[in-house]
Amino acid sequence: MAQVAQTGSAGTRIPVHLFSGFLGSGKSTLINGLLAHPRLRRAAVIVAEAGDVRVDRALIAARPDMLRVIDHGCLCGEVHDEIASSMLELLRSQGSQGEIPALFIEPSGLSDPVPIIQTLLTDRKVSQFFELQTVVTVVDGVRGLESLHTQTVATKQLAVADTIVISKADRIADDTAMQALQDTLAASNPQALRHVVVHGEIDPARLLRASSYAGERDDASRGRLHAAAQAANARRGDAEVPVRSFSVVHRGDIDMHGFVLWLNLVAGQFGGGLLRMKGVACIEGRGYAVHAVQSVISEPVELDAGRYTPGESVFTFIVRGLDERQLRASLDVLRFRGEPAAAAGSRLDPARYALFKDVLSRFRSLQLPAGA
Repeated sequence: MAQVAQTGSAGTRIPVHLFSGFLGSGKSTLINGLLAHPRLRRAAVIVAEAGDVRVDRALIAARPDMLRVIDHGCLCGEVHDEIASSMLELLRSQGSQGEIPALFIEPSGLSDPVPIIQTLLTDRKVSQFFELQTVVTVVDGVRGLESLHTQTVATKQLAVADTIVISKADRIADDTAMQALQDTLAASNPQALRHVVVHGEIDPARLLRASSYAGERDDASRGRLHAAAQAANARRGDAEVPVRSFSVVHRGDIDMHGFVLWLNLVAGQFGGGLLRMKGVACIEGRGYAVHAVQSVISEPVELDAGRYTPGESVFTFIVRGLDERQLRASLDVLRFRGEPAAAAGSRLDPARYALFKDVLSRFRSLQLPAGA
């Protein structure tokens, strides 16, 4: 089965699959369908919901010892710290009892998935043992269009998805209604994989595949970020700041020092309104995929030749409440050049990257010139 890794051997992390989606979209049904497969019967499940814990425990078909339910008691859905604690507790309780083939996380339908993604990517205690592989957004086949047009959180859930699952396909009125939903999803997130399911039935090998969060390697998904941000504008209340998307291009090779400085300045200065950034940077003659969710920066991943344009870097931003002019002006930081590398053509070293992140953290409080 693709990407359902076994755990327990040295260096192997438990694959994590985050199931997002608006209230009632069918997340639990989908998870239960996966748990019915023999190789996933010992999969762990964490459900974070503002509701009755007893009901949630009854709705999930996971083994009792592999299930954790978080009753946060509020509608905000900010449960990332509790999720991290539950993950580590599951690991401790199951460590001597057998392998965990996968972990499924189901937050509330009102939850913003970004803080959870941040925790999975940056909490060192968590990422030592767990690896985020897929972010699945479940869209109700019957009410999905309504949610996307009236609920901001639903459009944000869609924007960060690697995979979209259309649920309740047997309840969709007709082919015209299905096509309308498919067209909306394709326009909002064109690069995400899409599946149509009935009663949560799908082959795990098709669904649980490592995607962009397990390694940003594909610059082709820039287009889906544009469209996802446009879809997130569907709901525009007076009290809401619209989501926007745009791309910026930098021509000329980038010095590694200038790139790390710029990336940290952008994340530190604009992280609160930076829903997502993806791009391909040409650094010292090599192409790298770069990726950030708000203030969280993923380690750049080197691209094979042919997957980037030498001497050209392109970055796509999905933002809320940020001034596009300031982000464009920030590209001036890429002109910074540090000391020459010890050896010509040296590669971007993860330890060197981490060191620069720590050293340059003081720049996070800097302000770019107003009206730049």
